[in-house]
Amino acid sequence: MNSIEKALEILRTFTPDNKPLRSVEISHRLEMNKATVNRILNILKNRGFVVQDEATRRYRLGPSTALLGRAVKKSLSGRLVALAKPYLDSLRDKVNETVHLEVLVGERIFLTYSSKGTRQVTVTPRVGDQMAINANAGAKAITAFSPQEFIEKRLQGKLRKYTMKTITSRNKIREEYAAIRETGVAYDNEEFDDDVSAVAAPVFNHEDRVVAAVVLVAPAFRMSSSIETGSLELLKDSAADITERLSLL
Repeated sequence: MNSIEKALEILRTFTPDNKPLRSVEISHRLEMNKATVNRILNILKNRGFVVQDEATRRYRLGPSTALLGRAVKKSLSGRLVALAKPYLDSLRDKVNETVHLEVLVGERIFLTYSSKGTRQVTVTPRVGDQMAINANAGAKAITAFSPQEFIEKRLQGKLRKYTMKTITSRNKIREEYAAIRETGVAYDNEEFDDDVSAVAAPVFNHEDRVVAAVVLVAPAFRMSSSIETGSLELLKDSAADITERLSLL
């Protein structure tokens, strides 16, 4: 292997958990000369790709690798939006309500695309906002279908109360997640904004991991009639269509 290949192999030894390692451990794992490993680690440390604990002398991945990871996730998010946009716009035209896409980026969920409804009274969410796992329909759908470890980790922090209807009990939100997994849809009944309701369906990638949710948002007074006239099935169909496209990538 040349020096670049060796450096890449050294970086890969820290995946997937970024467990701190001594240079001798890396040398043994890769069957690589210790002096070579130390030289490459020193270069990687100077560039911020690894950091070294002064007390234990162990290395772990550094901030430069985190920046690369965020760039990859941002790129994947952008590709997902581009792929989903025609389906979201088509759904908007069919239901005449605002439709948006919420996407899982790392351990956070963000609103990444909004297709504004055509009716006189519409709801316009803010692209770029972080979504609440106990209040926003899309964030609920994504979290409900995530691994249990992810769910429990996200529930460790305080659950913010946005309106009088926001769920802040961890047990109650766990029960709601279970119901979402049963029905395949999540609801926001004026839990994030007063007088605003939403319903969402999850989107999965080719590995059957949840990555996003398609969300239909409307004034609360109009949501029931919208669902009764078939909008819910159209929403689920759109999420399924995007999932199918992702399965081909």
